[in-house]
Amino acid sequence: MNTAFDFDGTLTDKDTLLGFFLAGTVKHRNVKLLLYFVCACLTKTRFLSNTRLKEVGVYLFLKGKSKAEIEQQSKLYAKSIKLNQVFFNDYCSTENAKVVISASFYEYLKYIFDPEKVIASSLRYSGKGEVEGVAFNCYHEAKRTAMYQRGINHIDLFYTDNLQADGPIVRMSGSVMLVKKGGITSKIQVNENTYF
Repeated sequence: MNTAFDFDGTLTDKDTLLGFFLAGTVKHRNVKLLLYFVCACLTKTRFLSNTRLKEVGVYLFLKGKSKAEIEQQSKLYAKSIKLNQVFFNDYCSTENAKVVISASFYEYLKYIFDPEKVIASSLRYSGKGEVEGVAFNCYHEAKRTAMYQRGINHIDLFYTDNLQADGPIVRMSGSVMLVKKGGITSKIQVNENTYF
């Protein structure tokens, strides 16, 4: 039996991406934050894609930072992330093969979980070793593609807080645990008629 876990909102009670962006930002922080929130609103109304929003965040908060700076920021930020009861009660007690699949960045998730068991978004670096963009956005359909590339074609049990955003993973799962506010609200059996 294998088990997969979404991260933000599933093993944490809130999104961690903005916190990561802000963790190493001092200069023009409020202006950058305002611009990011405007773009986030445009994403909610579908004028901007999730990938484009992440690119904007990287441009505003991380662009030009060295790999060493990102590693330091990632280590410190990973220590500050509050994990919820689903993490402690379900993730930690799962003896089965397990993987964390997330739209958040691998750069800090690898300091929380076994790096070999994390499938996540990643940053792109220039030839000089400075952040220049998003290499991979592990979001929606890209999550399923990344699972296939790892040789995972079926998941017995999947934990998520968002059936729509994780629809492609839901459809390759046998059962889904729906998580809200740090607790499991329902278990859904998935079959060929299930659609999200």
